[in-house]
Amino acid sequence: MTQEQQKDMAEMEDYCGQHGWVEPLTQEDQDYYAYFRNVCRRYNINPSKANRLEYDFVIRVAESEFYVQKATAFYSHEDSLTDKKEGVARNRIELFDQEDAVRRSTKAQVGQARKEGLKEGRTEGEARLLQLISGLYSAGRENEVERAVNDEAYRVELYKEFGLTIE
Repeated sequence: MTQEQQKDMAEMEDYCGQHGWVEPLTQEDQDYYAYFRNVCRRYNINPSKANRLEYDFVIRVAESEFYVQKATAFYSHEDSLTDKKEGVARNRIELFDQEDAVRRSTKAQVGQARKEGLKEGRTEGEARLLQLISGLYSAGRENEVERAVNDEAYRVELYKEFGLTIE
């Protein structure tokens, strides 16, 4: 780095140290962020713990509703709407309705996937337990079956012993 570049860098460091490195949020950004948080609360989704599907869903809902509200507020302040403005408003409402349908469909798909996952997990768990019980009987250790069923820590040890660990 040349002397001139170092001098420029030092000046930049001094300026940014006094005035901040990040530009403050605009009012529209602040309004959107507040609306985004409301949408998260409405659907009981914590953005920091959400999976990709939930996060994308909340973003889409927040964006569609926020900008439809802004457009509606903008058009409501004018005395009369031209045909073009009415068309844009109708298109945005139609878009919102389509996104609402996608949102409901996505919610149903997530619920169905969850039910299927739970059912699959139960089936796998039952099969694993049956393999363990069968292994205990084959090994002549019938007296340990009741303890394995009632004592989770012991059952985990037996799963390891019989090579039935979860992948």
